Amino acid sequence: MPTESEFRKFEEDLNDELKQRFENCEDNPEKFDKAVETVLNKYGIELKNCRVQFLNNIETDATNLHSFFVDDLTKAKRIDNKNLNDYLYGKTTGRKNLDSKKDSSWFNKTEFEKILSPENYPLGRFPSNTKFALSFMQQVAVNLTIGFDNNQMRSVNGPPGTGKTTLLKDIFAQLIVEQAFDICGLSEKYVKGSELTRYFDKASIGELPESIAKNNIVVASSNNGAVQNIVNELPLKEGIDENILPELEAIDYFKEIANKNVKENWVKEDGKSKKELILEDTGEEKFWGSFSLEGGKSDNMTNILNRIECIINCLENEYEPDDKMIYLIKDNYDLLQSLGSFGISLGFGDKTVREVCDDQNVDTYTFLAVVNFTINGYRGVDDVDRLSIPTLIQYLRASHTYYLEYKLPFIRKELMTALDETDNLARLILRLYDEYAHSIHNHMQYEEKNVFPYVDTLLKGESNDTYDIETYSKHHSQTDVKLSELKSIIIKYLPSDAHHNNRLTATLYDIYNCEAWLEQHALVEEEIFIPVIRRLEQKSKQNDVSVKISNMITKSPAFNEVLSDREKDVIVAVAQGMTNKEIADHLCISTNTVITHRRNIARKLQIHSPAGLTIYAIVNSLVDISSVKL
Repeated sequence: MPTESEFRKFEEDLNDELKQRFENCEDNPEKFDKAVETVLNKYGIELKNCRVQFLNNIETDATNLHSFFVDDLTKAKRIDNKNLNDYLYGKTTGRKNLDSKKDSSWFNKTEFEKILSPENYPLGRFPSNTKFALSFMQQVAVNLTIGFDNNQMRSVNGPPGTGKTTLLKDIFAQLIVEQAFDICGLSEKYVKGSELTRYFDKASIGELPESIAKNNIVVASSNNGAVQNIVNELPLKEGIDENILPELEAIDYFKEIANKNVKENWVKEDGKSKKELILEDTGEEKFWGSFSLEGGKSDNMTNILNRIECIINCLENEYEPDDKMIYLIKDNYDLLQSLGSFGISLGFGDKTVREVCDDQNVDTYTFLAVVNFTINGYRGVDDVDRLSIPTLIQYLRASHTYYLEYKLPFIRKELMTALDETDNLARLILRLYDEYAHSIHNHMQYEEKNVFPYVDTLLKGESNDTYDIETYSKHHSQTDVKLSELKSIIIKYLPSDAHHNNRLTATLYDIYNCEAWLEQHALVEEEIFIPVIRRLEQKSKQNDVSVKISNMITKSPAFNEVLSDREKDVIVAVAQGMTNKEIADHLCISTNTVITHRRNIARKLQIHSPAGLTIYAIVNSLVDISSVKL
């Protein structure tokens, strides 16, 4: 058995030999390979059984450098950067090991309190189901990454299924919120290029301000699968809490573009090839928005650029408050009907959208939400809470009035003028039209008698357990079958002389316009009105819960007086997360006695859940919040 001194001499000799053999091997791969082969042969080791790493600082602990190539590490070591040096060579000072287990020697309460203090929390959270909330150490990792200790380089490692992607989602949420703050603070709408961003001597790429660009995130890996897992998971609808999803979809983070395949179609125009982008339905709606895109190979990069182009086109077609109202009408004469439904009169000169809306007491944000949707099909609403429900109700009611009291009677009058009333087919057409008008009348009257009054009660803060917007949504459908039949009959089977033919053609044109308007009206209800009422219902339910909690909290202090000391002890134990058996052991009483105490507590306080008892205990100073098991 060799002695310690013999071991040390062997180690020193081997170290010297290695230094000599591998000296000046950095830029000579062949010499490095030969040196490795010589050393391995000397000790009877086959090269094929080895995984070799070449490190300049082999005497340090910096040997766990997986997923890197030797050449990359060699280049990285030439960079003098504190964060990088800490990662490559290890932190020599100020290193702290932390363990979440309270019985561990590395459990540091003071350090955890510092890391988890409110100022270090992210400004936003990914809208996942709350049952997938971050664990204690995941939250520590997020706080360390985004705001603690001057954002030094961090590494989060773990095997598959340990929640690394879940952790990343909250980091992404933080970056998005930070970007939003910076974007809101921009003085100009468009970003401009500079001499540094010019290409082909003809154009320049817009350059994002550093405050925004620094909050972008690039996911890279030596394994494409790891990148795909993250990129594909972020925008999935199934990863969003079902209570938040309606609100999120109302915001519309380019949801329509995300759920369609973008195809390139090249056409000839004036002898030149021109690219057109075509959005094809995929047959399913997997994503809540265009949140992340996968690059890498050329096909993926083409897909990214095409989707960005689609998003740009969408944004360019969106009208804004500072646009001239006259320009909106010049671009889209169909808007005239929307103006009337909003109660906006003509004669506004060269005023902007905002100025016209302010003058005529119309909410600008809501007006543009409807206009951008009806004109461009753009469903994006940045903040559903900003939509004015009274303005929406006014718009829908005025639209109903226009349709029922003017448009439908007007078209019927046109039909009677264009048709020969003595003709049996003409009488059939009129009857078919009357049936259609009657169905539309019933549909709109239902909304007037049921839906709008229900919304009014919600706005007043009153609850209604007999009706909800989902009931309306399930029965909300377009009643245009009869109208389609009417058009077909007129086109296919109704010959006439030239005079009647002109009248009939004009009437048919009005019918088509009427049909398009009705379809758009229904879509406004489905895509804007129904989501905003869902949000109102959600807020109303939240308020109900808040009132109940408030009532519980503000109950008379006399409740404290009717509780025995033992009952208070039981409440404290419940707040600390103990089971009935654990409470019994803790208080040296039987489990049955604990159950009896809890039954009496519930009767006296009218609080039955552990969460409710915990709130009661905190509010009434029975426990310190730091001792509560959350």
